[in-house]
Amino acid sequence: MMQPRTSRPGLRAAFSLVEILVAMAITSLLLVLMAQMLSSTQLVWKNTRSSVGSFREARNAFETISRRVSQATLNAYWGYNDPAAPTFYQRQSELHFVSGPAQVLLPLQPLSPGHALFFQAPLGIAESADVQRLEDTLNTIGYWVAFGSDLDQRPAWLREDTVTHPERRRFRLMEFRPPTEQLDLYRMVDDPAATGKKKPWIEVQTTKGTLYQWFNNFLIAHSHPIADHIFAIFIEPLNPVPVLPASGTAPPPSASLAPDYHYDSRRHQWAVDARANVSRHQMPPRLQLTLLALDEDTWLPLTQEQATQHAEALTKLMQEKIFQGLKGAPTEEKLREQTKADLQLLDTELRKIGLRSRTFTAVVNIRAAKWITSQEAAP
Repeated sequence: MMQPRTSRPGLRAAFSLVEILVAMAITSLLLVLMAQMLSSTQLVWKNTRSSVGSFREARNAFETISRRVSQATLNAYWGYNDPAAPTFYQRQSELHFVSGPAQVLLPLQPLSPGHALFFQAPLGIAESADVQRLEDTLNTIGYWVAFGSDLDQRPAWLREDTVTHPERRRFRLMEFRPPTEQLDLYRMVDDPAATGKKKPWIEVQTTKGTLYQWFNNFLIAHSHPIADHIFAIFIEPLNPVPVLPASGTAPPPSASLAPDYHYDSRRHQWAVDARANVSRHQMPPRLQLTLLALDEDTWLPLTQEQATQHAEALTKLMQEKIFQGLKGAPTEEKLREQTKADLQLLDTELRKIGLRSRTFTAVVNIRAAKWITSQEAAP
């Protein structure tokens, strides 16, 4: 018969070896789990911080474009269709507003994906002190995307040291901003339709190629980057906000002002169609502005060859397959649905090649737009 075990005074029962090993295993497992959680938290924090930092420049650029676009002006007025023999009044302007696919507006820039935008605004940016004293002088402003080397933006001493500081090829959002002194849209030239008479240069252009020379001829000389890793901007002109009728029923859907995204206040000089009559010396009252920014952390590891290949592929995709608009006379709602589908397809293609992006979008109201539906009036 077993005798009950009695403990000695002053002694306590110790842990067995098995219990110690089990406790150590549990402790190790808890430490591993805590280390994994800490590592995941640090990774999320690092990615979030990096993302916020890399997109800060894109956000600032988006705000700059929105602010500039809201200041656009045409300074339009009603005038005789023909001062020598007037028969009716027409909207007139000496300025120009144009937006649309870069391949249409900037044919000399093959690696310029997305859209471009050019207009005038009273910004008062001038070179000479005499002109700077004047308030709100007009400037031409434009925005477009370019892909290329960063060597042209470096100082001369750093441009030559490509070993320590290798060349980097990237997308950049460019701002076209010549000084007031370079604004010569209304310089007087010979009128080809009337011998011995003069007309403003911009009034005598009859093709897109010549009409768009006022920014194409000086594009590189007066453009500078305002943000890196912006690989596209998209602009959709919008009608005024519809006013609900007294009956409370929904207004009919508005037809898109630019089914192919191309809006030109001087379309009537090179095209004869209904859109030319609507846009004649008028700015769209609102613009749906969309800016696409690449995640810098996914672009920087690329080699120069990979960067160029991706840039060419993305440009071709946006010029040939997506953001082509709709044929006919679609409503704004239909075109907006197509734009959303194109953005989703573009995001899918980016992920296939290991790139991440962020989309910034907003509706910008152009304060100086005076949208008029009547096209002309009898004198």
